Amino acid sequence: MMWKHKFKWLLTGLALLVTTLLLFSYQPESERPTYAHSYSQHERLTKEEITSSTFTTLEERQTAPELTKEMIKEKTEAFIDQLVQETNENYRVVNFSTKAALIEQFDGIATQEVVAPYIEFYYDERDDGLYIVPTELPPWFILEEPYQKEVLDDGLIKIIQENSLEMYGDYRIEIVFAYEKGWRIIDINHPHIEEDVTDSSDII
Repeated sequence: MMWKHKFKWLLTGLALLVTTLLLFSYQPESERPTYAHSYSQHERLTKEEITSSTFTTLEERQTAPELTKEMIKEKTEAFIDQLVQETNENYRVVNFSTKAALIEQFDGIATQEVVAPYIEFYYDERDDGLYIVPTELPPWFILEEPYQKEVLDDGLIKIIQENSLEMYGDYRIEIVFAYEKGWRIIDINHPHIEEDVTDSSDII
């Protein structure tokens, strides 16, 4: 009889142990996917935010504001203003000592590739500073005179104008603008009236 009593207690102990283990290991079905769902939801939101931001950037690049007459005036005048620097009585530039430093001041007005030939032509860099070469300004855009506006590929805009000055005679100037966080000049040409296109360096 003793062994039956012990066997009964053993079965009871095993049943309690199994029940306890089941209770601790049990987790409601509704709770288990909560973390996984929350994580995947976060992942989806992040991807949607990135996609939205990308499209916004593309949209901003595609829809540039109008290149107005006022903006053309601002950029063309700023170009000449920067080109003609203040000098002392010896033609030494007051505010800059190198060509590179002066070229950087055209940021937002024109690209360095456009500016460099003008700076090379009009300035002489020496050991003691930067000197302007006394000469006439290049034939330039005159806002008061008629001009044409031509839309090119990729949203570029070309301004075309024909003028006549006593020093240069009849001339044509073509200025190409591009929009990238603002309008700026990316190309300047002085084609002959006979349609024989020449580079800016042939004039300056």
